[in-house]
Amino acid sequence: MRYIADRNPKGELGEALEMAVEALEKQIPKKPIYSDYDDNGLDEIIPYKAACPICGHEFEFGTWNDEDSHHCVCGQRLDWGE
Repeated sequence: MRYIADRNPKGELGEALEMAVEALEKQIPKKPIYSDYDDNGLDEIIPYKAACPICGHEFEFGTWNDEDSHHCVCGQRLDWGE
């Protein structure tokens, strides 16, 4: 699809295909960027802030396990796994 969109970048078909590609790419989970680490008192260093790798939206510790945190506000699917 990207090939067709690149060949017709100014046409409506090209715009529609590019929007479709962007929407599909957001469904591929991306790892958040962890920052601001803290010692939990058990000799473990854990992150307490994370940001979306696409838009930079920040999540505080505890909120990234919520059901709503599987997608960022920009629509990017996030992979919170190890």
